[in-house]
Amino acid sequence: MQLLIISMILLWLVVLVNLFLTLALIRRVNKSRSLGEPIETLPVGELAPDFFAETMGNERVTLGDYAGRTLAMVFISPTCGHCRPIIPQVEALGPKAKRSGVELTFVCDAEIDQTQAYIQELNITLPVLSAPRQSNHFLEYYKVNGVPAYVLINTQGKVEAFGHPEDLEWKRVSDKW
Repeated sequence: MQLLIISMILLWLVVLVNLFLTLALIRRVNKSRSLGEPIETLPVGELAPDFFAETMGNERVTLGDYAGRTLAMVFISPTCGHCRPIIPQVEALGPKAKRSGVELTFVCDAEIDQTQAYIQELNITLPVLSAPRQSNHFLEYYKVNGVPAYVLINTQGKVEAFGHPEDLEWKRVSDKW
């Protein structure tokens, strides 16, 4: 009888220790996700990082190719369901942006052949750059943690705005065009 009582006490101790360890693990995972901390973004007012990407004509471009011009880049992906409704809205802004002297360009995180198929599927007419995540650090340098996203770079090469194409800042920026 004593052995049974001791076994039950030890079993409950193991269960309680396991419960405390599980709770500690959950806290650590939540903390590592940085749920309460802001996501790191591209600093507004600082020089935009250099990048390289490919045009649909297989030409390599860098930030220097846009020197002295205002550049608005919208980051998209063929695997992004939220990008599909944004693309026609951005496309509609193309003529207004051009009249205002803004180079409005999509940047796709897929290989060039996937990007070309995506362009055809969605009838994209704006310029598109390919910067695959696997082989290009463009999106990493620009701190694009998810798509769709945008960055506006002014004529001095400084980041003027950064965010999601449905946020108020994007509306403010695009309304100026």
